Amino acid sequence: MMVSYDGHSFPGGYEINPSFPPDNPTVQGTLTDHIKNVAGIPNKLWVATAGRTDAKVSAKGALVSFAAREHIADHNSFIDELNNCFPGGEMKMHGIQEVDSSFHASFGTTAREYIYILPVLKSEFNDFGQLQDLADVSDTLLSAVVGEELDYLGISAGKVKTATTLCKFEN
Repeated sequence: MMVSYDGHSFPGGYEINPSFPPDNPTVQGTLTDHIKNVAGIPNKLWVATAGRTDAKVSAKGALVSFAAREHIADHNSFIDELNNCFPGGEMKMHGIQEVDSSFHASFGTTAREYIYILPVLKSEFNDFGQLQDLADVSDTLLSAVVGEELDYLGISAGKVKTATTLCKFEN
C-alpha cells in the first residue's frame, strides 16, 4: 500500500520508541490500528514500511506492507474506508496491491527518494550573516558527496536483502 502522512501528527515517529511518551502517536501504531479496524482483524497485525522515520518527519509516498489473513475483495473501498479514518488529512492511502506473502516493503523496494528540508528558527540567529554562514557550511559539507555512490549497508543493521546497497546522493 502507498501511504503519505504529515509527520507533525506523529510525534512518536514511525514505531513505538521507549524514549518517547507512550501517548505520542506513531505512524505504524496508528496505521496498524486503522487497518485492523477496517479489515476486521481482531488479533495482532504485522505492518512494515520501506523505511523508518523520525518523530515529526513527513512522507510523500511510503511503501507499506501488511499481512491480512483474509482477501481484501474491494481495494478501492478498503482505501476509501482507511482514508475516512483521517478526516484531517494527517495520513492518506494512495493505492493497494496484493503481493506474494514473501514480499516485505523494506526488502522489496527497488528505489527510494528522500528529501531533507532543514528548518532554521529565526530566533536562533541575530542577523542574516549567521544564517548565511550556516547555509555555506552545510552546503560545503554536503557538496562533497553529491553525485557519489554511497553504501547504506552500515546504517541498515546488515538486514538488507536488495541486489545492491549503493545509493546516489543528489543535490
